[in-house]
Amino acid sequence: MSSLAYTFDPFIVDLFGTLAHGATLVTGRKELVLGDIPKALRTLRISVLHVTPSILSVVPVDEYPCLETIVVAGEALGKKLIEDWSGRVTLRNMYGPTEASVDCVSCHVNSSTLTGVIGRPLPNCRIYILDKQLRPTPVGVEGELYIGGIQLARGYLNQEELTADSFIPNPFVPGERIYKSGDIALYRTDGNIEYCGRADRQIKLRGQRVELGEIEDTIAKYPTVRRGAVVIRTVQDSPAIVAFVEFKAEAQSQLEDHQEALKVFVAERLPRFMYPSLIAVLPEIPTSRSGKIDRNALKQMDLAAFTPDLHADIGSPTGDVEIELMNIFSKTLKVQNGTFGVAHDLFAVGLHSLMAVQAAGLISKTFGVHISLNHIYLR
Repeated sequence: MSSLAYTFDPFIVDLFGTLAHGATLVTGRKELVLGDIPKALRTLRISVLHVTPSILSVVPVDEYPCLETIVVAGEALGKKLIEDWSGRVTLRNMYGPTEASVDCVSCHVNSSTLTGVIGRPLPNCRIYILDKQLRPTPVGVEGELYIGGIQLARGYLNQEELTADSFIPNPFVPGERIYKSGDIALYRTDGNIEYCGRADRQIKLRGQRVELGEIEDTIAKYPTVRRGAVVIRTVQDSPAIVAFVEFKAEAQSQLEDHQEALKVFVAERLPRFMYPSLIAVLPEIPTSRSGKIDRNALKQMDLAAFTPDLHADIGSPTGDVEIELMNIFSKTLKVQNGTFGVAHDLFAVGLHSLMAVQAAGLISKTFGVHISLNHIYLR
């Protein structure tokens, strides 16, 4: 069963792969195929399911008598999905961009120790992991993933400049070309390739290297989270980590409680500089026709509905200690004193890790007591 639109390139694999094996391909409109996947798996006696990790994350983990294989592709496969499914079915993680005629690397994922591993090249495909000087990186060292082989596309239609930038001469095989994927990867000692994320998903925020996928994996482990996505947005005029979360149906009646519990859950598992400044709860995370999370839509979404109203009365300071603390945080945030209340989430109004360090120092100096960053992050 395929959840993919016929315009999405991996559909080629579903169509011809199924017919070449004399099997039956179950497909259709997205809302029909994905409307009730568990029912479809049982009633249609599906033996192979091909989905993106985002879609697999909303399939209930259960016994499906005929289901033998799950093939995932199009996004990074997180640890939780591996733990949920690798012991129940044959779980295959496929990798390959459109420019390489879809899949060119494959891995049989049978353990969570293979988290991030995409496997080995398929026949007639060549994979190179190179540094910025197009030299092969040593085993265990990250580099950019380049693809060679007979399956490469000729280029982008009527976009000669983009084609020249993306398809470059192969420095190892004269007369051939390789495709510059923009993905970061490394070779493991066992010969498998480990996917480390998109080059544009590994960002530096206030001097710290942040892997957005790691934050997403942590959020996905919270019991009532259906799925989540993390992007960099501007909050209070500064770049910040923003997490968009879709909760399961059983959490809908207590969304605020689950949102607060998720904050604590994340804070206990990630380093401080990776805490989301804002967790925005959505009824449904937007996806493209192919089933991938639509990150462009999340980057353009208006955050006004999710950021606290600084003009709302969420508690006035009582006593000299609270008044002085409000003064300190107002100076740190560079806002006028009294523009937010004592019950506001400081990180949601613009506080970040460097500001937290500054505030902790000012509080310790002002009151003559030691204040750790944990006191600020968890209170």
